[in-house]
Amino acid sequence: YLITSATELNEIRNNLDAHYKLMNNIDLTDWITENSPIEGWEPINEFKGVLDGNGFVISGLWIEKPEAENIGFFGSITGGVIKRTGIIIPDDKKIEGNNNVGGFVGHTPYTTAEISIDECFVAGGTIEAKSSAAGGILGYTSTNSVTVNIRNCYTANSTVISVDGTGGIVGTAYRNINIENCYSTNTIISANNDKAAGGIAGGFNDAKDSYTIKNSIALNPSIAWSKGSGRRCHPHSDRQDPYIDRKSV
Repeated sequence: YLITSATELNEIRNNLDAHYKLMNNIDLTDWITENSPIEGWEPINEFKGVLDGNGFVISGLWIEKPEAENIGFFGSITGGVIKRTGIIIPDDKKIEGNNNVGGFVGHTPYTTAEISIDECFVAGGTIEAKSSAAGGILGYTSTNSVTVNIRNCYTANSTVISVDGTGGIVGTAYRNINIENCYSTNTIISANNDKAAGGIAGGFNDAKDSYTIKNSIALNPSIAWSKGSGRRCHPHSDRQDPYIDRKSV
């Protein structure tokens, strides 16, 4: 399906395992004003198809659902590919939820289907989880036996805020994740000094699984967490940087 308008972009939710390609830049400002001026974009859940941005950008995206779970352009994805596109949040707006909040994806729930996010960016505004797991690209990942790949992506000029698990690229990785060739210039804020924050990933929860951060750079102007913030990640344990490729920056 070839996407040329905000209305067509919204219709992705009606066929979750199809392949979509953007044919031009899409500004959601007017569509949100006309259709959902109080809460903004309604996240698309359980997507498992392909979204090929074709080098084009989605702008004007914002969401204000402070009591809701799984918030992002896609609230949740259970497989598939997102590639070659960007999201621009207005500087005075937020992507906001309670748990699992990300620019592109809020949550990758238990699934055995591989997930890839390639050549994507998120810029501007604020990404905020009132409770846990806020990330510039992805909020929380908990796939089962497969790896979530985030490659050649960046986040810029956003503020990412959460009580627990705040990261420039990923908020909290509960299971396998691979982050390669990514960078973040986001401001990172943990609202609870006992919890995790990191320039690339906020935290890792399950020590028996595999996590890789490779060839990635945390260029964040500020990472605020008094007990243990880090340029890469800070795990929920006393060990520093478990399972991290030591070549990482």
